[in-house]
Amino acid sequence: MKQTRLISLIFGFLATTLFVVGPDGANAAAPGYSNASLDGVYLVMKTEVYQEDSVTMYCEDTGTMSFDGIGTVRGNVTGRCTDGVTATIATNTVIMNYSVNADGSFFMTEPDETHGPFKIVQDGKAFMTDYSTATTIHPAPSKLLWHLVAFKEGKN
Repeated sequence: MKQTRLISLIFGFLATTLFVVGPDGANAAAPGYSNASLDGVYLVMKTEVYQEDSVTMYCEDTGTMSFDGIGTVRGNVTGRCTDGVTATIATNTVIMNYSVNADGSFFMTEPDETHGPFKIVQDGKAFMTDYSTATTIHPAPSKLLWHLVAFKEGKN
């Protein structure tokens, strides 16, 4: 339990540092981002805490997200969730659509859910989000914390 909280704090700090400070010491959005700004495979780490039937669940996911540069993303992640007593491990594959705005913000959509907002950082070499700041589309009221950070695979 303490390890999960520590991981959440680390992800939160990393995400905040990348978003606020940015790769060059400022968060100046490069105008002209598009779907083509996300092209290739990104290594993804996600931490989530939520309520389910009055039980607090702690989850950590790692995997890859493959963006086609046009508007489709395929995610392959393995996740571990625990209520502090029992743990489950599951591997999931999901195909979603994405749409990038000129300021580098974007959402990913499934037929029944929208994820985001996300923000492209480091000129497309990474993206991230913090659902604790999202208020309209996601999270559901049961979500207490949702951090995601992703880095492009390969030489940057």
